[in-house]
Amino acid sequence: MGLQNNSFFKAVAIWSFTIFAATSKNVWTFMLSKFGFFIKEVRFQRSEDRSNLFLISN
Repeated sequence: MGLQNNSFFKAVAIWSFTIFAATSKNVWTFMLSKFGFFIKEVRFQRSEDRSNLFLISN
């Protein structure tokens, strides 16, 4: 009985997750693109800081 309930729960979880993923796919891609942009900005600023430090130290 417990095993049956477990498989039923898994099926429901997978089904709800696929619907959630399908509906929020645009949201996720938007968030990921924003996050990627943010990471690029941080990296760019860090490399700029390094070059400034390099210029100052020289």
